[in-house]
Amino acid sequence: MSHREPTLLTTISYDGRWKLSLRGEVDAAARRDLCQIAEMVSEDGDPIDFDLGAVRFVDKSGWAAICAAADVVRRAGVEARVVNPSRAVRRLTDLLKAAHPSRACQPEVPRLAPVA
Repeated sequence: MSHREPTLLTTISYDGRWKLSLRGEVDAAARRDLCQIAEMVSEDGDPIDFDLGAVRFVDKSGWAAICAAADVVRRAGVEARVVNPSRAVRRLTDLLKAAHPSRACQPEVPRLAPVA
């Protein structure tokens, strides 16, 4: 029996950018929805921020889903970045960089915006 908290996603437009805010748990199950929404939002050409501040859990497949959505945006010629990464997101990205230092900065990985 699974007690998985679904990923909640909200989108808003502000200052010429889109913000896609993810909340809860992000894993492989979120990939299709993330990519579809990223494709729709990128149609107007405004840059997109993936706000991960409310992500409580993310695994490798969830990070791959976020990267896939960012790749959809980039293929449309639009800038994509991760902003406000939660502790869970920072922990996972640090582990991935440590495990695969030569692949830590691949182009398909959305860049982490500086934490304010």
